[in-house]
Amino acid sequence: MGLRHLKKLKLVYNPASGDKKFKFSLDAVISVFQQGGYESSLFRCDGSASLEDSFDEAASLDCVVCAGGDGTANMTLSAMKKKRIDCPLGIIPCGTANDFAAYLKMPQEPEEAAKAIMEGTATPADAGMANGRLFLNVCGSGLFTNISTLVDKDAKDILGKFAYYLKGLEQLPNFSPFRVSIQTKEKTIEEDVFLFLILNGAGAGGFSNLCPHASIQDGKLDLVAVKSQPISQLAVSFLKLLKGEDYLGDPGVISLQEPWLRVRALGGQVCETDVDGEKGPDLPIEAFALPNSVSLILPPQFGG
Repeated sequence: MGLRHLKKLKLVYNPASGDKKFKFSLDAVISVFQQGGYESSLFRCDGSASLEDSFDEAASLDCVVCAGGDGTANMTLSAMKKKRIDCPLGIIPCGTANDFAAYLKMPQEPEEAAKAIMEGTATPADAGMANGRLFLNVCGSGLFTNISTLVDKDAKDILGKFAYYLKGLEQLPNFSPFRVSIQTKEKTIEEDVFLFLILNGAGAGGFSNLCPHASIQDGKLDLVAVKSQPISQLAVSFLKLLKGEDYLGDPGVISLQEPWLRVRALGGQVCETDVDGEKGPDLPIEAFALPNSVSLILPPQFGG
């Protein structure tokens, strides 16, 4: 096959993601793409150039693949949307937590993930929007949700996901619940909570199955919140949540599936959010699902 017959693929990779070892897999990944009929161009996310600007001459792209964590996937998709690049997006998980890629059941090894992308299917999928900020996986606030911004980079490199767990435990003794108003089109709930998550995918903060009934193809977002409660009950609720067990009947957990939500902090509190592993807008936020707004390459093993 001559190069003039190859389809065009753009590979966006973050050299600082996860254990920083993706560069050692770069040649193997490009080889997989070339064998799949794609000519690859590269963009290295190092802050020296704008990813969005790199799409200026990319109208003829057939596929974009990002290698990094949830934040890299978010940044890539956001740049594509701003430049109206409508081709499918594939994700190679190279961050520390890789929550959205875990939901998609992408292989963890870069070369295997590249093969899964070549064998996968471009499928319409939902995204979320919070105060004009796109998210693929989650927007949340409270305990655990900002761990990715608190964990020291060296600790991430050495400990991987375990660094998130340690930071979560470190937060527990000093963390106080905060009062929020959660509004849907049908009702308003006021409650003191330790955290809330608005999910498009199923996991956050390295906990990959927080919302096992979540779907990227139902036109809805899933809200999960843990109420303020006695420590014995709190431990039970958190354990169910972190293990992905059925918590729908747990009185300490709020669980909603809605196309639109508004969350406000009450009592004058300032609450910041985390969006796909990066700092997000402060409350209040208005979040809604964007049904079938993105094209994702889903691996053969993705079951929906």
